[in-house]
Amino acid sequence: MVSMSNHELTALRQAQSLSRTRSGADGDHHHRRVVEESWAKCLLAGASCDTLDTAMVQPDNTEPEDHSPPPTLEDLATLRQRPVLYLRGDMDYNSVNLVQAAAPLFEEFKKLSILLVSLGGDIESAYRMILALRESVDNIEVLVPYWAKSAATFFCLAANSIHMGKRGELGPLDPQLLDRTGSARPVSALESFHSLEHLLSYSIDSLHSIDSLHRIVQLVRTMSPMDVPSAIEHSHQPFAAIVSPLYSQVDPHELGEAGRALSESEEYAIRVMGWGYTDIPSDELRQIARSLVYDYPTHGFVIDLIEAQAIGLKAERMETVSDAVCQAIIANDDYDEIVGSPQEDSSSSISPDCVESCNEG
Repeated sequence: MVSMSNHELTALRQAQSLSRTRSGADGDHHHRRVVEESWAKCLLAGASCDTLDTAMVQPDNTEPEDHSPPPTLEDLATLRQRPVLYLRGDMDYNSVNLVQAAAPLFEEFKKLSILLVSLGGDIESAYRMILALRESVDNIEVLVPYWAKSAATFFCLAANSIHMGKRGELGPLDPQLLDRTGSARPVSALESFHSLEHLLSYSIDSLHSIDSLHRIVQLVRTMSPMDVPSAIEHSHQPFAAIVSPLYSQVDPHELGEAGRALSESEEYAIRVMGWGYTDIPSDELRQIARSLVYDYPTHGFVIDLIEAQAIGLKAERMETVSDAVCQAIIANDDYDEIVGSPQEDSSSSISPDCVESCNEG
């Protein structure tokens, strides 16, 4: 045991008392002891208590910097226990070529995860992509950490399951048509039908309004002596004079184009659900398709997990770790791989910070 003089012992006790006052009873005891001994030496050298560095009593709890590499598709494939295909951007002919070239790679696995982030595109291209994949793969799951809208939602219908992240969203399937007024912004095929529905509603309300009809019949009989049936027949003419100009604004060719586009979306949706929804009756499949095509007020309407499940889609919450890895891969702008295979070695580059960032999101 090292002997201490009374003066040294007094200085150490003073340092210990000061340490407990400034740092409290908790903390790193080893660190506190080192600080106390340092302070005791300072006090022996003549330093005052007020001049001692209070920061020294705080233990260094700084987390070591995480230098692990960002997650990869191989990490995601290992988590999902199946190969992964990464699809991002518009669904067009380039996407079709990419998927047709990659699809044979998955034949030996017979199951596939698709990491999808897309605002949509061409429904015919999406359908060709589905056909190419379904020739090689029996079971498909789609991972949606962010958005899979429009044609990308249609693509999801061909999957056996849809796994949606905390920020994942799908969208309606009402087709978008060129605006005949020349605007670069497309218009929903539903707009023509909604306009016609409003006109029909207005006409029916007008023709069946007892009060309005009664007034016009009385007016006709006042202007010309005739019986009530004849007056009612002639009273329809004022209604026609009001409604006809409105109906003349409806372009039958535009209405026909919109009708064909809506029917196409509905029929395509029913067809692709035939792979993953074999346990669902055909009338329920049609109802799901009609809901996605006709039931939403805007093309950008957010269909989250709860809404997706409510209309009958096979959607579920993605596991937190998978969601975090998907987000990290998408955030890495330099990542250009599109295919990942599961690794036999279970070790991966998934850091705790990656998962924590997803939880905080």
